[in-house]
Amino acid sequence: MLTKIRAYFKDPGIVTTRENTFEWTIQQQTLKAQVTARLENGKTHIHLFWSEPTAPVPFFIPTLVGTLISLPIVFEALKLSGWLGAFVVLSIALTLFTLGRWGLSTYTDRFSGKLDQLMTHLELIATRNQTMDKQEPSLSQGSDSKLNLDAFDSSFEDDNAIPAQTARKQRN
Repeated sequence: MLTKIRAYFKDPGIVTTRENTFEWTIQQQTLKAQVTARLENGKTHIHLFWSEPTAPVPFFIPTLVGTLISLPIVFEALKLSGWLGAFVVLSIALTLFTLGRWGLSTYTDRFSGKLDQLMTHLELIATRNQTMDKQEPSLSQGSDSKLNLDAFDSSFEDDNAIPAQTARKQRN
């Protein structure tokens, strides 16, 4: 699992262990992520948190710049004034904001899809480990207090992987 997480985020992160909880954390200025694997009643529960606080900046800078550029164009070149000029500038600003919001939404949806793939891979690894522990009782001694973090060979680009949210819905 740890190998998959590190390969996905391209950072070794910080690994902590407390009893039956295993965490991998990365905290940079532009990216915060945490993966927690917890053993409970013989099952592994995985939680994934991701935050990229600076992601909106490149999408909304064009809104500010475009609005500032539109001011002299609207009021000087087009000779609009008063309410009509203000309406045109406001329309340009709102259009640019909407385009920025659409771009940000597309970016986060794409990244969310990749995170769903990662979550699916981690769930598959955890399921394989639990199945292996049940099949080989001699190797599973002490499995209540340790989580096998060995990675299996599978790629993130697996088109046949079921997104984590869909898989969770199917199991419930």
